[in-house]
Order: sequence, then structure tokens, then C-alpha cells
Amino acid sequence: MEKNRKEEAIKNFREGYNCSQSVIKAYADVVGIDEEKLLSLSSTLGTGMGGLKQTCGAVSAMFMILGAVENKIQTDPLERANLYKKVRELAGKFQEENNSINCKDLIDYTMSDEFDEKFSKEKFNYKRPCEKFVLNVCEIIDKFILDV
Repeated sequence: MEKNRKEEAIKNFREGYNCSQSVIKAYADVVGIDEEKLLSLSSTLGTGMGGLKQTCGAVSAMFMILGAVENKIQTDPLERANLYKKVRELAGKFQEENNSINCKDLIDYTMSDEFDEKFSKEKFNYKRPCEKFVLNVCEIIDKFILDV
């Protein structure tokens, strides 16, 4: 039976992993790096890169997965340009569905809420619509990176 990565990614998110970790953990076998190392590497990308509310962490994980699948060290400028073109195409697919790739545009909470000691993990995750974005990224990865 084929692994249901979308379900796994949502389960990961509900268990407390950030959006980037949730996606990368679901695709750890594709990336080919130890799962703990992947979780560590992606830990800083949640909430739009460490709370900066820039590029969505799930989208950042998608780019990491693309890099792993391409499996090339991009020192040639033309090869790098082709990889960057793929990144822009994937970002465009996500943006078509969600109107942005930036966390600040995708979610509507204040950073002060994130750091409020009384603000529970459950309330923080419930308030954010991130599950939708995690799912959408998985769909894009499956269709445009893995050809599933």
C-alpha cells in the first residue's frame, strides 16, 4: 500500500511539528536524509522562516524536497537557473491556489499571540489555517515533483 503523505503531514502538524517539519517528515524517505536531521534542518522555517512571516514553511519544505529529488550540487550557473525556474513554477502553483506564498498573507494572527505564555499549542494551531497549506504543498509535490 502506498504511503499517504498528505495524511501523514497533517498528523505531523497536529502533533506539534511546524508546517515545514510536517511536510519534510512526510517525505523523509524521498529526501534520503535521516529524519531527525531533516526535522532539525526544517525547524527554523516555520511561521514564515522563524516567525518572520515570509515564505510559508510548507513551501520552503517543498523547495527542499525539490533539491533532494534533483540531487545535484548546483555549481553550474545554467543548471542553477533551471533549478530556480522549477522553484518559481512550484511557487506559482501554490500562489494560484492561495494568492500568496508568504505566511503573513496566508495567516491572520499577531506575533504577540505566538509568544503569549497563556496561548496554548492547541489554540495556536487551531487559529492558523496552515493545514490547508500543508495539504496543498503535498498535492503539488506529488503532482509536479514526484509525478504520483
